[in-house]
Amino acid sequence: MLSALIAADADMVWTTVSPSVLAGLVGGANAEGYLPMWSGNVPSFSYLLLGSAVGPLLDTNYIVSNYIVTWNTEGVAGLDEMKDWMGKHNPELPISDSYIIGWTEAMAAHQVLERAAADGDLTRAGVIAAFNKVTVDYKGLAPNQSWGGDANDNVIRETYSYDVVLADYDAGATIADGGGTGTVLLRGPWASDITKAQVYDGACFKSGS
Repeated sequence: MLSALIAADADMVWTTVSPSVLAGLVGGANAEGYLPMWSGNVPSFSYLLLGSAVGPLLDTNYIVSNYIVTWNTEGVAGLDEMKDWMGKHNPELPISDSYIIGWTEAMAAHQVLERAAADGDLTRAGVIAAFNKVTVDYKGLAPNQSWGGDANDNVIRETYSYDVVLADYDAGATIADGGGTGTVLLRGPWASDITKAQVYDGACFKSGS
């Protein structure tokens, strides 16, 4: 994989790998004198890599693409609410972008169950029906999400782009300490013109069997 990347000599490399594999690719490419800009789907990057040998390389040559905000993002009501709650209940936990993923998933479940309860039907069918009625308000943590109706109207096309800033990474910091996970918002939520124009008229994947 690495030799093929180096041979291609692309200006930017997009990855869908684990953080450990990303570290190997970035570090290995740099050792061979190849230093493109890097980015990738959500699983590729972990802020914990900033505490590793590749941290300085990510600082200068990585753009984080994410479907939710990160711990460092400013001016987000839902993030302030989450941090306040965690500061009261779990101040000893290390800061982490991962909490935001769990928090948004819980927000969706909460709002859907509230709707199902209001409809008087907490059966499996009732919960599914509630999913197709609500628009989940993530309070700025992510683009709001609906599921009912046409996929082209409901599919989330927006993303967030972050610069990696090693100086903003506070290794070992707890929620009580404050601190950051080393990302600064560049743009978002935003969608490119080609993404806005994409028409979803069928399944993204079909089994070959």
